[in-house]
Amino acid sequence: MSLRPLHILLTTACLVAPLVAQDDGEKHSPTLQELQKDRVLEEGGDLEKVEAENTGPRGGLRNHMTMVVAMKPRRMAPGSQGTMQLILAMRNETVLLPGSHLNLILPDRLGPLVPGAWRLQEPGLGKLETAFRGQPVYDNTAVIDVDVGVMADATYGQHRFSFRVEAEVTDGPTGSARGVFMDVVNGQIEVGDPLPTPVVMAGPESGDAPDGGEAADPLPSDAASGVAAQDGGPRAVAPAGGRVADPVRSAEEAQPGSSTSGSGIPAGAEEGMPLFLVIGGGVLLLLIGLLVVFRGR
Repeated sequence: MSLRPLHILLTTACLVAPLVAQDDGEKHSPTLQELQKDRVLEEGGDLEKVEAENTGPRGGLRNHMTMVVAMKPRRMAPGSQGTMQLILAMRNETVLLPGSHLNLILPDRLGPLVPGAWRLQEPGLGKLETAFRGQPVYDNTAVIDVDVGVMADATYGQHRFSFRVEAEVTDGPTGSARGVFMDVVNGQIEVGDPLPTPVVMAGPESGDAPDGGEAADPLPSDAASGVAAQDGGPRAVAPAGGRVADPVRSAEEAQPGSSTSGSGIPAGAEEGMPLFLVIGGGVLLLLIGLLVVFRGR
């Protein structure tokens, strides 16, 4: 009996067997999505929710806008209230349309902050060269205000936090929708004693304060005399169109019994007393003094 047919049969079997096994493996190897669906079904989960998450917003929102977090006030004390602002600055000719999908996915805690309600500020009229020029649209920036409170047991210092933003963006020049994108935003808050309130000083020559500050108090009623009361003592005040009076000199001149002024002229002469009376009085006093001296001898 010839062994050639048997040899041919064995060779063919060796070549065909791996192909059959490979084909069988391809038919029965489940994909990752199929495995996930099977696991959800086995655990009694919501299959529609899983499928929606797989087809949800795409990442890369930063390719369409720059996102910046700002705190008002910048430093907050434990137990205080404030506002977190999310500023969306458009880039690459992106616009946001009023009423389009926009959502903040905020956790229960943002570090030491407890977030509350959030609201999108009203849009302005489009000013850039887009398909929405002159229409209500966010073609430059969009600002979102979030109410926040600091936990009473928050520790002092810098605290970082993050949350997610979803937005439906539109192409400005064509007006066509680009899709819904998402990204993670990072921010920080400083917990500490409140910052001091800045004080605006009034201008030196006018009651109007510079840079929109509060107006200065009007001058007291006795400013025209050159002296105004302050802390129980005199304070020099410049009269309108005059120079500042010397408070020490003014006080010395006001003392009772002062016979001369700073110019060396008798006070009575400055007040209008006739000069001959002043001279006569002086001569009379001199004669009386001489008489007293001679009698004493």
